[in-house]
Amino acid sequence: MAKNEFLPFATADGANVLSAEDYQTLRSRSNGFSAGVARSQELNTVWRQASVIAHVVAQFIADTNNSDVADDGDLDKLQAGLIQALSKNVNNTVPAASLKTAGITQLSSATDSDSETLAATPKAVKAAMDLAASSAVKSVNGKKGEVKLTAADVGALSLQGGTVNGSLKVELGINTSGNVEAWDLKANGGVYDQGQRVYSSKNPPTSANLSQNGWYKDNTTGFIYQWGYIGSTNVTQNFPIAFPRNCLNVIVSNADAQGDTVDNAFGYPVNNASFHVATKGSIRGNITGFAVYWSAVGF
Repeated sequence: MAKNEFLPFATADGANVLSAEDYQTLRSRSNGFSAGVARSQELNTVWRQASVIAHVVAQFIADTNNSDVADDGDLDKLQAGLIQALSKNVNNTVPAASLKTAGITQLSSATDSDSETLAATPKAVKAAMDLAASSAVKSVNGKKGEVKLTAADVGALSLQGGTVNGSLKVELGINTSGNVEAWDLKANGGVYDQGQRVYSSKNPPTSANLSQNGWYKDNTTGFIYQWGYIGSTNVTQNFPIAFPRNCLNVIVSNADAQGDTVDNAFGYPVNNASFHVATKGSIRGNITGFAVYWSAVGF
């Protein structure tokens, strides 16, 4: 164990020293003792305070450096020992700096390092800034140095508009106060101008199936007109397409003459997807099944 020759004075219990309060108010503490007789309590207090601090510092040096601290008047040696002890203590108690922990870090002037433990010096920062502004930086569309990219530099449309060469798919819609010019425009959801739907050859106002049993739909209002032919009636028949909301009525007419009596054709909607159709003799009133034409409207 290292030896410490700087020993404390008057530290025993009941030592002949002033209390902290009395020493605080001692007049001689500020100006020093004058000629005459000094009280032992006062002198002991002064010597104890000085010796205790000297002992604590010397003990710190001895323990940290694991070397003796001699009371030999060698101030240079004592000062060197204190500096060495402080350095060791910092290295042992302060951690290395990291991205999560504050601590000691090493400075570096490198400009090609990807270290996350070294700290850049002003020299390194200046070198990096000079490099960024020099011709060594690859240009962006002929721009060098402090490059400010525009929409055209990255192939995007600017806020002022532009031209898209190729297909453009928009999921949620386009809102613009300017013009939209399009060729071969296909819009499943419709094209609107200030809330009013507009049409083109690729975006017609209606859709239809013009077969014998067909339908017509107005895409603006949702109105649907359907028609067809049934060769044998007194059946429940499905519409070519179901009415999304409501079938308003079904109209049925005879397809031809049914002999010496007239068979009245009739029908009615069963639901939005089907209807019943039949013919009824005008004399006997019996239900028959002659051919009919029919039509229905709804939306």
